[in-house]
Amino acid sequence: MIKKNPHAVALGVLGGSVKSESKAEAARMNGKLGGRPKKAVLSERLDGFGIPQPLEEMARIGTEGGLDFRIYSEPLGNPSFHIFGQDFEIVVTISDLKILEIKKIKKSKYTFTKGEPLSGDVLKTTMALMSRVVPTTQMTRKQYLVILWNDNNPKYEIGLADLKW
Repeated sequence: MIKKNPHAVALGVLGGSVKSESKAEAARMNGKLGGRPKKAVLSERLDGFGIPQPLEEMARIGTEGGLDFRIYSEPLGNPSFHIFGQDFEIVVTISDLKILEIKKIKKSKYTFTKGEPLSGDVLKTTMALMSRVVPTTQMTRKQYLVILWNDNNPKYEIGLADLKW
């Protein structure tokens, strides 16, 4: 257990208990703007490591070669994940790694075609990440991808056998 500095604790108590007109005015102004932001609502399901995952936010699969791989709940139940590069974002199907959607692309060295499978460096980077083992478990990122999908999309669960790669 970390021992707290009693002087710092006493100072914090005093600071938090101060009531002033300026503090009350600031609170009123803040209230007019909507007040304190609400906390994120957590799903009732846990990820593969027992950690609650917010459904509003994307769960990270991993990062490899400057690309960020994420997954989130999909209301239409189309098993997919997102790949973020410095100058693009694409949505890729889990089953066959085909490009489902090109969300944004700036002047990129990569070219993507909707409906076509991943290719080139992006495919190599994806396969490299998916073959790596998650440090805290004995599962590959490919297995972790399936677990994350199922945790965030319980109505549309998939299995490793559904993957064609």
